[in-house]
Amino acid sequence: MAFITWSNEYSVNIKEIDRQHQFLINIVNKMHELVMADAGDSANRSESDIKRIRSDIRRVFAKLADYTNYHFRTEEELFKTHNYPGFQVHKRQHNELVLQVLELQRRFLKNEVSITQEIFDFLKEWLINHILVSDKEYTVFLNAKGVF
Repeated sequence: MAFITWSNEYSVNIKEIDRQHQFLINIVNKMHELVMADAGDSANRSESDIKRIRSDIRRVFAKLADYTNYHFRTEEELFKTHNYPGFQVHKRQHNELVLQVLELQRRFLKNEVSITQEIFDFLKEWLINHILVSDKEYTVFLNAKGVF
């Protein structure tokens, strides 16, 4: 079962942004699936299987960081193009999340932290809250500019 399930409630009524939000959710779900596999009974797995799973987690974590940046740039370009008045506030929120994700990634790569349910809860909370609150704020504005 998916950790986060897309709901039409999350739609911002902009096809490309909705598609990107769904892709971000899929990345988080993939990382959750890999971490849950890693947390399983490791006694029955070979050392190479464990290394492969952890390598997959690192790869998906990198994909999450990269795609988050890509998604935020997409939104910010729309804001600039259409002179969205909430641009600076929204950009600050983006910058804060990017820093948090990059710090988690850095700490994970240095084995200073493992990916726990607490981290997934943070990612889910931030992503869903950001969509339902901050992103919903620009929907009416951009729709009025013809962006769907």
